[in-house]
Amino acid sequence: MKKKNYKIRQVETDGRLYYFYEMEWNLYGRRERFYAPTEEELWEKLQQTEDERLKYLLKSAPENPVLNDCITLYFKGQLSIGNPVELKSDLLFVRTMTSGSEIDRSITELSAEDIQDYYQKLSTRYSTEEIGRLHEILAEIFQSFSHIGIQTADLSNVQLPDRKTVSDKSEKALLSEQEMQILMLQCQASRNSNTNNALVIIFALYTGIYLNDIFEIRNSDVRLDDCTVIVGENAVPMYSECMEWLKERIADKAVESDVLYKNPEQKENIIRNYLQNNPDEYLFTNAKGNQTTYNPAARFLKNIAEKCGLSRSITPLVLHRSYLADALKNGASVEELKSVYCHDDKFYSSLIKI
Repeated sequence: MKKKNYKIRQVETDGRLYYFYEMEWNLYGRRERFYAPTEEELWEKLQQTEDERLKYLLKSAPENPVLNDCITLYFKGQLSIGNPVELKSDLLFVRTMTSGSEIDRSITELSAEDIQDYYQKLSTRYSTEEIGRLHEILAEIFQSFSHIGIQTADLSNVQLPDRKTVSDKSEKALLSEQEMQILMLQCQASRNSNTNNALVIIFALYTGIYLNDIFEIRNSDVRLDDCTVIVGENAVPMYSECMEWLKERIADKAVESDVLYKNPEQKENIIRNYLQNNPDEYLFTNAKGNQTTYNPAARFLKNIAEKCGLSRSITPLVLHRSYLADALKNGASVEELKSVYCHDDKFYSSLIKI
């Protein structure tokens, strides 16, 4: 069993030291603790429990599950919920890379050679780092199913293509909708360690606003009633999910969370009063309460993109272009976008052609 990011703890009982892991819920929706005198014995118990969960979930699987069915079952069967956002990010990533592909068929029919050939095909569009992340997850999935008696290929000797960069993915390349979701999830998972920069990138993903413009937004620019934020002379729309997210962030600054918990009906008034009483305060500030700046946020974006396996150059401009391209794909007109984000017709034509 690969030793994942479980929160293994130690406890002393009657003068003896035990290792334990607390699962927040088991298959029956109850908390469960696992104890063992040694760490290795605890890992064996966790492995056995994961095997039992996977066998149980297989009973509800389609009659002839394909690879992506098995991927879903594997992630449902994981015990570790130390960071569910990262787990969801991994699930979205591996689905993006495999769904509907030539290897998306019965896991018992796939050979190591099939996987090797598929990696080689991916190397024309993805870097070694991205394919390596996919391989790590697939190898663990295949091993888990093999462990419960289902015949699968041994991926331990599969070689990764030696391709460090992808020539046809320049700085102007666009992120897919799923890649943007993966970035969003990874930023949310990283908030505790890099809160200020993570919030800026999340807001950019939600709105498509340039980073330098986000840094200039003040509380007085937020229009709760119109669900917009003023950038320069333009009102940029904030859709419901973004609006609710932003309200939570403002509430975090306005009062302690337990106050809102005890008085949830006052939340809207607290947010409005905070914006009105602090109109000149920047919407996003750094740890010292000062205006956020470009370089730390851009470095954070680069690091978080690499963590997601997106090794090609992901810059703030890529986020902006990707947001607008996605808006066009989902029915927004060029004229609507020009009225908010400006740019000329040639710019939007280039997004449509990519």
